[in-house]
Amino acid sequence: MPLICEFLGLKIYMYFHDHNPPHFHVRGNNISALVDFSGRVIAGDLPGELSAKVAAWARFRKKELEWNWDRAKKGEKLVKVDR
Repeated sequence: MPLICEFLGLKIYMYFHDHNPPHFHVRGNNISALVDFSGRVIAGDLPGELSAKVAAWARFRKKELEWNWDRAKKGEKLVKVDR
């Protein structure tokens, strides 16, 4: 599972050939969540303030996330996404 970004003590991952809807995995200290590219938590849990910050990041980086999602579906190397 490639690491595509780190911020606020969280690690953002994307799996190759993962299931729809398009999403990324957020991992941190006692945190595990799946978040779609609009910033909505679709599985797991993110505390309120972190949820808002991750959602804002996802919306701001949506095009890069979509591009990585397409690459992951094809089994291609993923690229880092800026904070």
